[in-house]
Formats: sequence, C-alpha cells, structure tokens
Amino acid sequence: MHSRVLAFLTTGLFASAVALAQITPAEGYTPQTQEFPLAIKIGQGELRFGTLLQAWYFGDTTPGMSNTFRIRRAEIKLYGTVIPGWEFLVMADPAKTQSFVAGGDPKILQDLLVIFSGLKGHQFALGQTKIVLTEEGVHSSADLDFAERAIITRTFSDRREAGFFYKGDYGKLVTGWLSITNGTRANVLANSNDTVLTTARLDLKPFLGVLVGASGSYSSGEGPQHLTRTRTAAHLRYDGPAYFPLGLRFEYLEARDGQIGKSDLRQRGFYATALYTFEKHYQLAVRYESFDPDRDVSGNMQKVFTAGLHYLVSGKNINLKADYSHLRQEDRKVNGLPDTTFNQFTLAAQVSF
Repeated sequence: MHSRVLAFLTTGLFASAVALAQITPAEGYTPQTQEFPLAIKIGQGELRFGTLLQAWYFGDTTPGMSNTFRIRRAEIKLYGTVIPGWEFLVMADPAKTQSFVAGGDPKILQDLLVIFSGLKGHQFALGQTKIVLTEEGVHSSADLDFAERAIITRTFSDRREAGFFYKGDYGKLVTGWLSITNGTRANVLANSNDTVLTTARLDLKPFLGVLVGASGSYSSGEGPQHLTRTRTAAHLRYDGPAYFPLGLRFEYLEARDGQIGKSDLRQRGFYATALYTFEKHYQLAVRYESFDPDRDVSGNMQKVFTAGLHYLVSGKNINLKADYSHLRQEDRKVNGLPDTTFNQFTLAAQVSF
C-alpha cells in the first residue's frame, strides 16, 4: 500500500514538472537552498512554483504528554523574474500553528523579498526572510538532515526578520552574507528602529565537499529598554562523494543578551552530526547536542542524542524520516518532581518540489 502511494506521488510530481517547464534551478536570492523547478513564462520574466509539505507523528514519554499527529508545514512558494535583474520571492505557510497566546506567532506569511540581481554574483534584497546566522539556520526546512533543527539553531538563528539582505560570491571559494534587520520577529513592527540587528556570515570552500565558515550578530539595543544582543558562531560541513556518501556537520554558538537590572545572560551550545547514505535511498543519521541556557547558573544543562533512519524515496523531494531522541535536562521538573530524562520519537513524511 505504501509503495503504491509513494509511486503515485512521485509520478504525479514529475509529470507536472515536465508539463509546465524545463526543470532548471532558480538564479535569485535564496539563502534557503531549495530549488523552484516549475516555471511559467510571463512577459519578459517568468513565475516559478514550489511547495514543502510535511506531516508528522510525534511521541513524548513525559507523563501527561499525549502522542499526536501534526501538520508540520504546508509552505507555498512563488519565485519570479519581472524583468532581467529584478526578481521576487514570497512564501506562506497555512499550516502555521494558530497560537494567539503571549509569544505565539500565528502569522502565515513567512518570506517576502524584492530582489535586485543585476550585478553578476551579487544579490540585494529588501523584505522579510531569515537572518544569515549559522549554517543550518538559513537552510530551507526541506533540506534538514533530521525532522527538526538542532537546539541552538531553533533558539537563535531559525528567525525571520524584516530588513536588507545581501549575498555575494567572490570567486568559487568565498561567499559573503549580510542582513540588517529590525531585530524583531517576522510580521512585527519595531518600536526601536533607531537600532538594528546586523548579521554577517562568511563561507570558505577550500576543498570539494568542504564548507567552513563563521557568522555573527550584533545589536546595540533593542526594544523599549534598548538591550544589547550578540551572537558568535562557527560551522563546518562535509559532504562526501557518491562512492563514499558520508556527511559531517558541526556548529558552535555563543550568545549574550542584555537584561534589565542584572548582568548579561550568557548562553552557548553546539551540535555534531554524522550521516551515511547507502544504496542511494537509505540513510543512517546520528546527532549529539549540548546547550547551556545560562552559563552563570549550574545544573541547567540540556543534552540530546538523536538517531535517525531515513528513507530517501527521491532525495529531499520525497522522503520519510524516523528520528528517536534521548533528552536530558538537568533542572527539569514534571508535576513538581525532578524528571531530568525523557524520550521523543518523530515520524516525518515530506514532499517537496
């Protein structure tokens, strides 16, 4: 039954792509590396379509937590060229959790960019998208190695803001990124636009399959209290050749946030990942994470070990991910009692094009 369903989905997607256009990658500004293969010619330009659909089953062994099914993502993307050198990108996610409690983000608009790409190798954009902090943080959710991002990227860099964005290639070995943004989350007007969040990233590709780089953010003051924010990160990525498809990832991040009436909050964390793909369609994945949410307080470390078995039906376009995580949080309590360790399981089905 499962094989027939997957075969139907695969056939339908490829048939649609062939019917609409030649399959070619987009050229525009897209720190999220997913391609937009379906194109329709419009005047002097063209319009491309893309989507990312993810459905989850999620389980947690914490007492009182219920296992549940979840529609995780339903991203609809439009990317277009109006005239040569002027492009746009807009993406909405109707599956966005409709949470209206304090701190919730119920807005489905995710990305909106007006892009100038008339200077070869350089792209300039105004609008809203992810700040250019960390390696995993700027990737599309369709490209993730596991069903979900690591703690440090979920906490600090998987963050959309409105502002100015730049990406430039300096030869084949160096890429630079820059974002200057409001410092407030997506779809929120800043009340402190006299200060902005500046984020920069530099990538080096010294050898085939190797990416090494660093990124950082700084703001001299945000919000009504004008509190400072500093982020410093480094990343390493390796993707082996077809005859030895080994993947390695490592990222480290430190953060410092100003606080009212007390010393700065200092945080840090890292993750390390190893992936091995065999028979082109099956992948074994392991990841270890460590996160300290307050370096001036002892006994609050968070550590996670995740093991995954992934079935890559058609690479990132169609896949199934089964991930098991063992988590330890030293200061965690449930119903007033210490409960420092627990387990989670995610089964994620993805269709993307």
